[in-house]
Amino acid sequence: MRPEKKQIDLTEDEKYIIEILKANEGISIGDLKEKTGLSGKKWDAASKGISKHGLMKVVVNGDNKIVEYLGK
Repeated sequence: MRPEKKQIDLTEDEKYIIEILKANEGISIGDLKEKTGLSGKKWDAASKGISKHGLMKVVVNGDNKIVEYLGK
C-alpha cells in the first residue's frame, strides 16, 4: 500500500508566488519579490512557508540569487 500524499494548505500570497514561479522559470529573487508586490513582512512569511513545504529553493551563484520551483 502506498502512503497517502499530504494535502498542502497554502495561503493566497503563497499561491500567488508559486503562479509567478511557474510562469517565470529561473527568475531572480529580486524580480520575483518585485512582481509579487507584497510588503516585506508578507514576502518573508510567504516565501518561508513555500520553502518549508519544499516547493521553492534559492540557488546562489556568485552575486546572482535565482529562485527555482520544486513542485510538479
